[in-house]
Amino acid sequence: MLQDRQDEATVPDTADAAIVSPLPGALLFDDPDRFGCHLQQVHAEITIVGGGRYRAGLQIVPVGSVVLQRGWQLPAHIGRVSMPADRCLLLFSPRADQPPSHVARSAVAFTDMVYAPGGSQEYCRGARDTQWEALSPSFDALTNAAETLIGTDLSRLRSTRVISPDLSAGLHLRDLTRRVATLAATTPQVLAHPEVVRAIADSLLRAMTACLSGAEDRHRETRVGTGRGAAIIRRLEAFLEANADRAVHLTELCMATGVKARALRYWCNDYLGVGPVRYLHLRRMHLARRALLHGNTAATSVTRVASDFGFAELGRFAVGYRRLFGESPSATLRRSV
Repeated sequence: MLQDRQDEATVPDTADAAIVSPLPGALLFDDPDRFGCHLQQVHAEITIVGGGRYRAGLQIVPVGSVVLQRGWQLPAHIGRVSMPADRCLLLFSPRADQPPSHVARSAVAFTDMVYAPGGSQEYCRGARDTQWEALSPSFDALTNAAETLIGTDLSRLRSTRVISPDLSAGLHLRDLTRRVATLAATTPQVLAHPEVVRAIADSLLRAMTACLSGAEDRHRETRVGTGRGAAIIRRLEAFLEANADRAVHLTELCMATGVKARALRYWCNDYLGVGPVRYLHLRRMHLARRALLHGNTAATSVTRVASDFGFAELGRFAVGYRRLFGESPSATLRRSV
């Protein structure tokens, strides 16, 4: 399965081939949509915020009931991440030297971790050259391990939260995921043995429960994705999804969310890191890029795509497109499939 996905994710040009991934055995991507589609046990829609060519790497290691994923991305971006009902997620940074990322309104430092239960949806923001690791166990496997090992009922943790586990527990989990990832990259045949897989999965579940131990009462905990602001952002996204094939304007967003422009600006900056006008502009740019990538070079033109998504001045569209994506719209169209 990993080999099939690697064939799909090969990097198409010379500049891409020169990239050195910080992750061993990682698949390389130059398209955020394709990167999001390759993530397992999670759905992610990625919006580029910073300028420059998108670059990403992803290593996926399925280990029994647990899926380990390690990724890196640049430039700065927003990811809307949704969890399936039967999976949960523990997300953390492997590097102490990178800037904090954000989940909704909360900053996530190196010593923090993010726990997302099944069915949750959150916004994750990463700075340029962000590395992350995520463990996605089945909800039943993690809840059974937590109940058996530490007597904690994880079903009570129904919202996404930022926790600060004991430093030793956090470092142990990071060391364990690094060793598992190295094993998968260097001697993958070892993971063909069912007993080895069961032993590794058990070790990961035990390390995760140690980090989650006392998440409700002993460690710093910040719940995210709740309250008025979260409800406003959900209404915003629902409206954008219902109108995904056209340009949307600020007045429509205010009507759809039921708030004035000032309030919408406040909550968008708080949750997304950008204001609503900028977010709409980025959305239209990404929709245009998607249309160019999947268009027919014989029937699609840059002028038509720009007009379809509300860009009246072709010259300004081309300049802004190159600044955001690191290539001209015509270059994207030539790479269309």
